[in-house]
Amino acid sequence: MTEACILTGREYREEGWHRTELLAMAEEIREMGPSGVIITGVKEGAYLTNVIAERGKETAFCRSMRVGRERPGTGDVFSAIVAAEAVKGASLTDAAKKAARFVKRCILKSEELNVPVQNGVCFEEVLSELIKWK
Repeated sequence: MTEACILTGREYREEGWHRTELLAMAEEIREMGPSGVIITGVKEGAYLTNVIAERGKETAFCRSMRVGRERPGTGDVFSAIVAAEAVKGASLTDAAKKAARFVKRCILKSEELNVPVQNGVCFEEVLSELIKWK
């Protein structure tokens, strides 16, 4: 959300985004050149939503129940998975769903292991799970 607001000149706010605003924001960014856009971390009550806009496809809103505390590094893990899935030919929507699922799993594992928030997320402990997911 932070980057999407910066790119589109909108004022950032924690919550209260309407889906029409998110659609417009994603389309504005897509018009800047990329064929696909993912806006991550839209807070909708107890959920986090990712907005996925791909050229020639209907915009998708993928929601997931929020878990644990916000941690640094989740965006890096998310982006790495999306990039890897794109290289393998996956759709942006499928890649974003897989990435969100894995980040959620990493957060849960980090909470389980009582990893300090400032240390980010543990992904090594659950990496083998990612390999098995389709």
